[in-house]
Amino acid sequence: MLCVFFAALGVRGVLLGAEGRGAAANVVPLAWLWGGFASVLVIWARDRSVSLFAVIALALLLRGTQIGTPWLLSDDAWRYLWEGTLLNHGGNPFLQAPESVMGLDDALRDRVNHPDISSIYPPLALWWFRVLAVAGTPLAAQVMTAALDLLTVTALWHVGQRTIQQHWPALLYALHPLPVIELAGSAHIEGPAICAAALAIWAWHTDRTALSWSAFAAGGAIKLLPFMVLPALVGRLHGKRTMMATLTTAIVFLALAIPILDGGSTLFSGLESYTRHWSFNGLLYPWLAPSLGELTRPVLAILGLGAIAHGLWSRLPPAQLLLRVGLAFMAITPTAHPWYGLWVLMPALATGRFWLAIATIPLIGSYGVLLGYDPIAETWSEPVWLWWVTWLPSVGLALLPILLRSEKIPTAP
Repeated sequence: MLCVFFAALGVRGVLLGAEGRGAAANVVPLAWLWGGFASVLVIWARDRSVSLFAVIALALLLRGTQIGTPWLLSDDAWRYLWEGTLLNHGGNPFLQAPESVMGLDDALRDRVNHPDISSIYPPLALWWFRVLAVAGTPLAAQVMTAALDLLTVTALWHVGQRTIQQHWPALLYALHPLPVIELAGSAHIEGPAICAAALAIWAWHTDRTALSWSAFAAGGAIKLLPFMVLPALVGRLHGKRTMMATLTTAIVFLALAIPILDGGSTLFSGLESYTRHWSFNGLLYPWLAPSLGELTRPVLAILGLGAIAHGLWSRLPPAQLLLRVGLAFMAITPTAHPWYGLWVLMPALATGRFWLAIATIPLIGSYGVLLGYDPIAETWSEPVWLWWVTWLPSVGLALLPILLRSEKIPTAP
């Protein structure tokens, strides 16, 4: 445990001492070591009963190492604070790109990435931004996101207790560098969305189907992926309850979106820019794009939707279906930021897939791109080697169960 803690402190030290975003890339080897130490510790503890209090204490300790660090690895949370501030002052981030708004906290606006692009976030995410903006500081955003992540740890502890009668999934999530760095450190919006999905899985395993539906719907209103799990719950709600749940979800979604509905046709302009033009370290995209050209994105979308449809047809339970959604998303997305791996990590642990959870650790290597960061132009170029140091070990670890003929956690030495 000391090795994990000192590696986390090392990441904190690099971020606090970095003179710019380029130097922040030095966290990568430390984060990989951190993940390796955490994996060994979980293997050692696999047959030991770990109390919820102990897991929460470890999670809190590690997340505390990243709270207060500067947003050098990712600056997305500055946009969260900006959009929340704009909404709290009666503006509409779907109509008003940051660069078009002057005189409203110009210092904050100047920190927003891609200031020419309007918002791309679902309505409940925007309400989260409004709450963050009330506090208005990076520290508050980190604390609030980390607090929700402790609920995710709690949900995984209870799910592990019910499904495999073991606590290692919650322990691994508590120790894993990805959620600590991305949520307690960078305060990504994945935090509340992942939390809602984890609570939905917990509710499913306690036969609270209506609560599970509500939690998945809440997660989808923050990040859209959990919406794809809702059809798996239809068979458990039956008849009129399914219709009522669907209608209620639609009404609540629209009610949450009232502050931005005057955006009209501009509501999807930012999202269109993201889906049609952005790309970064995708798993399949860079290999297919040279031959398929403009057809690459629709072909990948069809493949991903086909994989999810097969999961629905096979009547996968919600946790397994969410894992299918996360894996499909990571495979097809042209833009694969490290924090997207949380959509594989959490459901992998909820379903007891040790190796899939470990396979998300190499994705942190994507921050190696910052080695080429240009502080004057505020841009970076993606090096050829980046794919190989992230996806090759990640896919290798994910496929290791096939060689071992087991998805279970290995036996401790």
